Amino acid sequence: MPRAALLLAALLLLGGCGFRPLYGEQATGGSTAGALQTVQVAPIADRPGQQLHNALRNELNPLGQPLDPLYSLAVSLTLREQELGVRKDDTATRANLRVTGDYSLIRIADDVVMTRGRAQSVVAYNIVGSEFGTYQAEEDARQRGIEQLAQQIRLRLAAYLERLSSGVASP
Repeated sequence: MPRAALLLAALLLLGGCGFRPLYGEQATGGSTAGALQTVQVAPIADRPGQQLHNALRNELNPLGQPLDPLYSLAVSLTLREQELGVRKDDTATRANLRVTGDYSLIRIADDVVMTRGRAQSVVAYNIVGSEFGTYQAEEDARQRGIEQLAQQIRLRLAAYLERLSSGVASP
């Protein structure tokens, strides 16, 4: 019984401090997921950019690009590799891949930048004796980094759009 009372007290405290689920219904009647579906993702250069573009489209709107978007998301992608583990013969055995995305959410109606930011992911992979094995490990790390970056950008946009709908954020 004391456990149930503690849980009830915790829920009352969260409700009193203004806590609302990010993906719940907004005060305006819409939802954050619905607001994310109004964002079109602008093309991003190069193959990793195409992969990020597709990952962002899947994160924001799994049904594809919106027919009548309100916002455009522009992202510039940077990939940097840093070799970490080094043997006595100066050959690397481990590397980090730093995937960075600078993004801007632009309101299409008047080209106003609503929010901008930088998201970053660091993933590691092994450098092995086989060139093909190393290539596959690097490709896998790149894909994981891009997916993590897309998730971070989605969360940041969701938080911004939730604050915007509640009147807390402004362009």
